[in-house]
Amino acid sequence: MKTLAIALLAVIASALAAVPTAAQSFSFEEMIGTWEGTVSSEYFGGYTDPITLMVHADGTYDETSGHLSVSYYDQRFVSHEASTNRVKFRWLTTVYSGQYFYTTVYFEVVEYTGDHLVLHYNFDDLDQPLPEVQSLVLTRAGTTSVGDQRGRTPAAVISATAYPNPFNPATRLAFSLPSDGPVRVEVLDLRGRRVALLHQGPLAAGRHELEWRGRDAAGQAVPGGVYLASIQTPTNRQTVKLTLAK
Repeated sequence: MKTLAIALLAVIASALAAVPTAAQSFSFEEMIGTWEGTVSSEYFGGYTDPITLMVHADGTYDETSGHLSVSYYDQRFVSHEASTNRVKFRWLTTVYSGQYFYTTVYFEVVEYTGDHLVLHYNFDDLDQPLPEVQSLVLTRAGTTSVGDQRGRTPAAVISATAYPNPFNPATRLAFSLPSDGPVRVEVLDLRGRRVALLHQGPLAAGRHELEWRGRDAAGQAVPGGVYLASIQTPTNRQTVKLTLAK
């Protein structure tokens, strides 16, 4: 009987050892950095879009797909709940002029191997997450994705600023590109609507400057206030807050 009990315990221990525990060992610190991959949903239009996700040590993040953020580049927050093994994304959204609220979305960590991360939607902490609602499949930038032996190129990094800022009547948007490629530079209002297009087309690697004189696409002067300058490449987007003083 004692021999049988020992054998049974050995079988149980072996079975437990075979259960993957990588996802349960995940922490926020392991998420810091740049990730590339896809965000998909069967429910909301059936999309599968590329995404570059940049998680910063201060708990803020940037992303390029538009599915995990709307406007307000400095009001995006991400965290990890160890008790539920869920990642929380939270960003500020404008309902209409002067009315704001935070959108919060939870994803359960279902796979993590150090360089590969899979997140499935699980807002209500269900027993089983809902990948058909939304799913993130990410690979740490500069590593090789699962099922793809080609090395991935890290996302482009854009260093952008504006001067003077606040400004009146004009400001210059300065930014640097690490490589040649197509770039779109536009000015948006706080609801994410385009005010003016400053550039769309190829640019060479290096430093560039563009001027905005506080006018919309029709050449009309815009009211004083806060605007957002968006510089976007195929792999990266950075936003600079502009204050037009009048």
